[in-house]
Amino acid sequence: MPAKFLRPCAQPGCPALSTTTRCPLHQAQHVQAENARKGSASARGYGAGWKRTRYAYWQAHGQRDADGRLVVYCVACAEEGVQREATVLDHIQPIHQAPELRLDWDNLRPLCNSCNVKAGRAARQIER
Repeated sequence: MPAKFLRPCAQPGCPALSTTTRCPLHQAQHVQAENARKGSASARGYGAGWKRTRYAYWQAHGQRDADGRLVVYCVACAEEGVQREATVLDHIQPIHQAPELRLDWDNLRPLCNSCNVKAGRAARQIER
């Protein structure tokens, strides 16, 4: 795989070069600011209980591929006749709307990243 090009840090005035959007210093500051703005992952409902639930759900719904990897497929893609690996366990009813369903398996669905982005956009449009 070819090496990634170095590019300037996205923080205005920072002379550092990085293979990612921000240099390590400004990436840490960005994450800290984001956590302060929207709360930490744990504060948003994604703490240890969520990690255990996600792991158990993935184990229960996954299939072993030819290499022995545990794979879960996107349910939205499957509805369209496409088999794509899921990367996200999505809440059908968002946590902020139904916090009591946060760990309920009936409120969860495996999605690929693109379907998760689409679902998030659709949910935000409905809320407006």
